[in-house]
Parts: sequence; structure tokens; C-alpha cells
Amino acid sequence: MNRRACAVAVAAITAIAMLLLPGCGDGDSDPTDGGGENGKGEVSLFRTLADFEGAKIADITGSSHPRVMADTMPIFFSTFFGTVQEQVDALKSGVVDAMSSDLPIAMYTVLKNPDLVIFPVIPVIPDRYGFAVTKGSDLGIYGNDKLNALREDGTLEELEDIWFSTDASRKVLPVLTHKGDSFNGNAGTIRYGFFDAIAPMSYVCPDKGPLGYEIDVATRIAYELNMEIEFIPMEFPDLLTALIRNQTVDMVGGTMSITPERMASVDFVGPNYEGGIVLVIKKDRLGI
Repeated sequence: MNRRACAVAVAAITAIAMLLLPGCGDGDSDPTDGGGENGKGEVSLFRTLADFEGAKIADITGSSHPRVMADTMPIFFSTFFGTVQEQVDALKSGVVDAMSSDLPIAMYTVLKNPDLVIFPVIPVIPDRYGFAVTKGSDLGIYGNDKLNALREDGTLEELEDIWFSTDASRKVLPVLTHKGDSFNGNAGTIRYGFFDAIAPMSYVCPDKGPLGYEIDVATRIAYELNMEIEFIPMEFPDLLTALIRNQTVDMVGGTMSITPERMASVDFVGPNYEGGIVLVIKKDRLGI
């Protein structure tokens, strides 16, 4: 994470998890209520990474996690879903043995689902998230200038405290006025396509619209560039297609990992947050 070590002990994960309620207003066998079968014909407990050999792991369609995890994990089988909730449902019903998740999303997930837990043995695989923009665009150049300023003056750290807190009353987009009359939006509009199902990073509330840490950061970048911003919720696999091929958006995000493969096709405004990849399992399958 920002200014935090990426090797996270289970006690630290548990403590941080209690801060992650965004709100819309806010092995051995025989666990008692089932679970996946780890690809081995038996329900097993997870004690080490080796126990995940042959496991079925849920991931989000279009995610880079399976490729990144392949260097650390034993052989596993990926099953893809459209939303985090679908991952959770598959895990809790025993369709899969584990779900792969970005750390802030995982901590929020276990807070909402006390029968789930972050597997504590695997260290966080470092990951960086950013906003993808068209290769060579001015938005990439000037957007990074504004993002760096938000980092240097402590704003990003303040936003973590807001969006990763239990205080739902703080979870509103800012009304920015510090530029006074010098802001008129004449520099244009950023059409921002975002994955809308990954609280606390970006999500949609029926009564409040788009919310989340990355939504807030994108709002502030647009304001500093004298630009308006239009939020366009999308499925994760459609984000880069909309940006590169269809050109219906100017910037996309949603805990999007900054990878060499993606950087070959797009530039990034970021990182806006530094986290990592973890595994979430059913608590009754934790053998530690």
C-alpha cells in the first residue's frame, strides 16, 4: 500500500479490515459446511501455498491475477466471474476453493462475510493500480502531474482515511472550490469508464451515484485540470476496449493493475494506490 510494507501479517490484515466498510450510506478434511474440493476429490484445509495445488480459484474476467500469481503459486485452475459478489457466491457455495483479490477489496469482502478469511501465509504480491489513458495523450502527462501533487501534499493519504473508514457520512464526493473563478471547465470533459463493483475503490450507490477512493481521486484530477468529469460504469473486460478500440472514453480504472503488457498499449496516470494480490478462503478451511 502507499507508504506501507507489502508483506502483511494476518494480525495486521484483521486490524485493517475493520476499517473498510465503505457502505452506500452505508491437508486435513471435513470442515463442517463443505467447500471446494481442491481438485483432489476431498475437502482439504489450507496451511501452506502447496495446499493450493489443483485448487479452483475465482477471479474477475479480464484480470491479470492468474498470470501474475503463476510465478508464486503451485498449479491451480482459474474460474472467471463478472463481479466480486459472484466470486464470493462461488466461494461460499463450494464451486471454487478460493478467490483472488486485490488487498483492499479482500479486506472489505471479509468484513462483510465473517465466514471468509484472507489466507495469511501467502505474502501480498505487490501490485500497483492506475488510470489507463490513450498512449501519448496529454491527459497522461498532465494527469500524472496532478496526481503526484495530490500524493506530495498528503491528499491521497487523507482519501485513504476517508474511503477505508467505517464512517459512512464521510463517503461523499468532494465539492471542490479552492480554484475559485479560475475553474470553469473549459478544458473539456474526461469521460471516465470505471468498474463499478469493487468497493471501497469504485462502486455505485443507488442514492449517491459513483463513490469510492478512485472515483474521488479522478474527480480531483479533473478539477485540477480545469475539466469536468463524466462517470461511465462498465464491466472490467470492456474498459480497455472502450479506451483503445472504441474510443468512447478518455480514461479507465477500477483497481487496474499497471502491467508491462498493458503499458505496451496504454499510458497510466498512476499509481494512485499500491497494494497487492491475496487469496480469500472460507474460514473453516484455514488449517493454520
